[in-house]
Amino acid sequence: MIIRPAQPEDVAAVAHIDNTCFHDGWSADYYRDELANPVARLIVAESAKEVGGFLLCWCLPPQAEILRMAVPMKRRRQGLAAHLLAEMLKMVQIEGVREVFLEVRRSNAAARQLYRKIGFFETGFRSEYYRNPGEDAVCMVWRQRR
Repeated sequence: MIIRPAQPEDVAAVAHIDNTCFHDGWSADYYRDELANPVARLIVAESAKEVGGFLLCWCLPPQAEILRMAVPMKRRRQGLAAHLLAEMLKMVQIEGVREVFLEVRRSNAAARQLYRKIGFFETGFRSEYYRNPGEDAVCMVWRQRR
């Protein structure tokens, strides 16, 4: 498995994964636009020349925000999400990031557990943040240790 920056030829696979993992999936055009966005960092997990997961964040040092991360059901429980998170944290720290923010569905216990394992902690909630279905978001932050 390789974690690498996404390329234009990856956006169809990224959008496909997004649309199979989320009710409100984003389009390939959206991800293509993000590749041109100077604050966006889109990375993919690749195995056997196949994209098996992705992470999109915005990097605005000293902060970053994870906008989207997904691994298809058939590739879960293999450590891909943890590897994507670890690589993203290394990458943005080099750019001067000291805090990373994200929101996650309250019901997504597996993701919340993974984020805590990586060093994120819960800071609050956003009521009815998600739609389709409606649900609260748990706000989490990771801070670089000094």
